[in-house]
Amino acid sequence: MIAVSFFDGFFILVTSTASPALPESPWPDLPPPLAPREQREILQLGRSRIDAYAWMKFIPQSGSRSLDLLPSPLREHLKAEMDYAQGILRPLGPEAGRFHRRMVERAPEITEPLPASSRGWRYDFKLPAGCSHRIFCRMGPDGEEQLLFDEADRASGHAYYRATGHQHSPDDRWFAWAEDVVGADRHRICVLDMVSGIIRTVVEADAFGYGGFTFSPSSRHLFWDLARWTQPADAPVSLAGRGRRGGAGA
Repeated sequence: MIAVSFFDGFFILVTSTASPALPESPWPDLPPPLAPREQREILQLGRSRIDAYAWMKFIPQSGSRSLDLLPSPLREHLKAEMDYAQGILRPLGPEAGRFHRRMVERAPEITEPLPASSRGWRYDFKLPAGCSHRIFCRMGPDGEEQLLFDEADRASGHAYYRATGHQHSPDDRWFAWAEDVVGADRHRICVLDMVSGIIRTVVEADAFGYGGFTFSPSSRHLFWDLARWTQPADAPVSLAGRGRRGGAGA
């Protein structure tokens, strides 16, 4: 504390080492979990490096990752991290709803245009106010709008949902996209018949969804990158194709 006073023509400076009492912290005093270091040598591109946390990287040969299927050391550590996060953030529990509303209000609008059609169709989507899932539609040459599908329906029942790569076939009969309903970047590819309105899942899992599929010029086939990992390279290694009706590989 610092005080200044005027006495007999002089300014007197008085200092004190006492500090005001700090408010009590609302955060629990919890020790964070520490991941153990395990020396592992990795040979890559002709070079050797040591990754002490390589044991934390687990990618199954097929299917989706889940907590129950992880190796025991990794599963226990992730559980400890989740318990720590829940404990340290518990004081914010009563404000969670308000934080979520504020985040939704400030979410940027999605402005990425959909591919244009050479046959007069214009593809677009709508994002209702306060919603995070899009409604896809298209406008015909006669100006009539056709609703394609609502992402909210696709996301229903899933704790996680992300869709990417939306595109129509060259003949404007099919509309395809890749969606991840787990959060493991292992996508399934869905195709909508825009005449009947039926949606089919032609690739159940392991598709590379980020620009990794396309229709053939004839609209009869769909080609995609197969997201298959091998140890220790961890890179997509093959390309697969399938008829848009879910037929045999092409």
